[in-house]
Amino acid sequence: MTRLQIFAAAVGVFAMITATNLCAQVARFPIPASDLCIVAKTRPGAVFDVTGQRAAIIGRENGRIEAWIFPFLILRDLSLQYRFDTMPAPDDLSHYLDRIEVFPDHTTLVYSHPLFTLRQHMAVPNDVPGIIILLEIDTHRGLELFVQFKPALQPMWPAGLGGQYAFWQKENRAYVISESRRRFNAMIGSPGAVQQSPPLAHELAQKPNLFKLRIAPQAARENVYPVLIAADFTSRQRCQATYRAMLDSLPTLWQANHQRTREFLQHTLSLHGSEFDTALAWNKLALHSGFICNPDLGCGMVAGFGPSGISRRPGFAWYFGGDAFINSFAMCGYGDVGVVKRSFEFLQKRQRADGKMMHELSQSAGLLDWFGDYPYGYIHGDTTPYYLAALANYVQASADTAFVRASWPSIEKAYRWCRSTDSNADGLMENTLAGLGASELGSLREASGVDIFLAGIGVQAWKSVAEMAALLHKPQLAAGARQWFETGRANLQKKFWNADSQRYNFSNTQKGNPNPELTAWSAFPIAFDLLPALPARAALVDLASHKISTDWGSRMLASTSAAYDPLAYNNGAVWPFLTGFVIEALYRQHNAEAALQTLRNLANWLGEDALGRMPEVASGAYFRALDTSVPHQLFSSAGFVSGLIRGMLGLRLDAPNRTLYLAPHLPAMLDSLRIENLIVGTDTLSLVLKQSFSSFEAEVIRQPRRPVTVDLQPAFGPFARLQANSGSPGLEIETEPTAMDTHFRLQFRTDRARRVNFAVDDPLRVWLPYAPPQAGDAANQMKLLAVQKLEEDRLQLILEAPAGSDALLHYRASGHLAVRNARILDAKSIRVTFPGAGLVRKKVEIKLK
Repeated sequence: MTRLQIFAAAVGVFAMITATNLCAQVARFPIPASDLCIVAKTRPGAVFDVTGQRAAIIGRENGRIEAWIFPFLILRDLSLQYRFDTMPAPDDLSHYLDRIEVFPDHTTLVYSHPLFTLRQHMAVPNDVPGIIILLEIDTHRGLELFVQFKPALQPMWPAGLGGQYAFWQKENRAYVISESRRRFNAMIGSPGAVQQSPPLAHELAQKPNLFKLRIAPQAARENVYPVLIAADFTSRQRCQATYRAMLDSLPTLWQANHQRTREFLQHTLSLHGSEFDTALAWNKLALHSGFICNPDLGCGMVAGFGPSGISRRPGFAWYFGGDAFINSFAMCGYGDVGVVKRSFEFLQKRQRADGKMMHELSQSAGLLDWFGDYPYGYIHGDTTPYYLAALANYVQASADTAFVRASWPSIEKAYRWCRSTDSNADGLMENTLAGLGASELGSLREASGVDIFLAGIGVQAWKSVAEMAALLHKPQLAAGARQWFETGRANLQKKFWNADSQRYNFSNTQKGNPNPELTAWSAFPIAFDLLPALPARAALVDLASHKISTDWGSRMLASTSAAYDPLAYNNGAVWPFLTGFVIEALYRQHNAEAALQTLRNLANWLGEDALGRMPEVASGAYFRALDTSVPHQLFSSAGFVSGLIRGMLGLRLDAPNRTLYLAPHLPAMLDSLRIENLIVGTDTLSLVLKQSFSSFEAEVIRQPRRPVTVDLQPAFGPFARLQANSGSPGLEIETEPTAMDTHFRLQFRTDRARRVNFAVDDPLRVWLPYAPPQAGDAANQMKLLAVQKLEEDRLQLILEAPAGSDALLHYRASGHLAVRNARILDAKSIRVTFPGAGLVRKKVEIKLK
């Protein structure tokens, strides 16, 4: 039996027996550590969360937490107090809260008092409707510890419930929180707890409920003091059984939680040797934590987590179709295809009869008529084409053609619905018929007939349907979708390209007029390779500039717009998820240095807001998350992960044909990168890539069970050349130059080659040094907007920085250089100054001598 089966059996047993007296303490057991850990001094306003599939702790670093067992807020404002016998009254322990330690499977708050140290370990078992808080205390003197909280037992917005009450259950040493029908029940207690609140049982007290733990020095050295929260939404008896089963299996539950998280990290794609190894791990965990199981609705992906306050909306911890489809590209990239499939199945059950996919579903929908009484269920138009694109990407990663075949009725309905939203047969979906797309608020939404995001994801959907139809041998439908794709792709360029500004308009209005606003959304079709290379590169100049790119991500709307507001949700704030498309677009069009700088800027968020998490949205003016931002937003993590995996690594999968594509733009000074767990369908391989300015080598260090073809296209400098007769025997290498760099393409099968290599002559590499922003900084990085090889020995860089800046470029050259509009500082650096006012653009030319 699995640990979960054993736990379930224990619940059944405890449900049939009468509770007996509990032991006062629980013997200490190991709290497994992890090399992946963030330790920081506490910031009272900062948020943290600890989640499982059925419950979540959402707290602040001032020691106050709210507890959710989905779909109910069980309690809020849980905090600790202490009292020595010389004190007339308890004191708030938050005065001594020193630091927070965030691990993959739990979070610890450390309180440092002159006479004791207390570690508050918090974990949420994965598939148990409960929460575990372990209090580990080392004290010089005996003391009393008080746990106080405000009971709630309120369902998530928008449902409501009345008649709640709480009472002390002496035999379980716990408070029971219930309501008039006794159907919805929760418990919070501890084996050694002593009731402290008055016995008011017919309503919730206006003051916090408390219970007390007596702590003796010797006992504290040998024991831990668990505070358990459990719930059941069918009967009080089962709630009590769950509580008792948790208590009786604490070490097992804790170890199972640790092992599950450890296995997830070990069996999905990881990097070793890059500056992003740790950031990738934390963002994978942030995404994986969004798979939530609801007792009424089933299991699917929610969008994010944050404190609910009095709103009973815990961030975005309810189900969003579009977010799930966006996130699936990142999740398939690192191999979490099982969760992606289950999320798709969840959403397919909510597909509307006409084929439109669900936008959002509150976790309290089992208690009300969500789709009938509220307007949000199908409000977005982009969700349905994203479903088609995400499903095609899923089958490319998993080779799960059986799922596509089973999903075909749903696919055809979604395809027909998408087609129905194009009234003029130009291959572009229309907001007026489909619903919301790129913007939900503000001037960008107003009067939009078709925005570039909805148009772009629609065109990608036609391509995806064509691919899936071909895979299932449906040639007529494949041909029709392919033709629709070609029509849409041509009109995407024709109807959005602005030749005067050399960029893409945001939208066409309902009257057919262009809306020329500069937004980061134009990166989306570039990231999916839906636009011609030359205009795409021209458009990316402005996206890489300070108009859009800050030092912490990309603004949705340019700072030069009359409608710009750095706090406005859709009119100037920075969006990490949208930044991910900018990173992908920059890498796809070979501006790797601008992409790398932007990727680094996103990685900084992991230690800035909620530790190990990405915020929803930030100020467009200063490096700080907005006060209204959800601190753990899944699609923000997806932006970073996709930017890293699909962008920097250039990873594309073709699992049905057992082919792995890698077109890496590795940082110039990165010597070696180990990529573990590249998952192609049901097979896994690992590679080590080694590069220098004179060679490249790829080694297979983990063989897949069946052969896989590796199509490898590493990038080098703009003047790089392959040295004759330098590659592994029998290896054919193609040179693929671009205006910005040079790629060398080689293919090999894993059953025929374990190591391949070739030699190059790479006479010039130029890159940006990096200095991370500090909280509250305005944007001041020098931006590399474009690179252009003018001749075989001459390179032009377009740079931008605030006036008065004095910035450095790093370089490595095999010979001497001549520089125009800049000054060679030494053998490693070029100094660039930016005189004038405002933002200054400068063209710097470098010539090889």
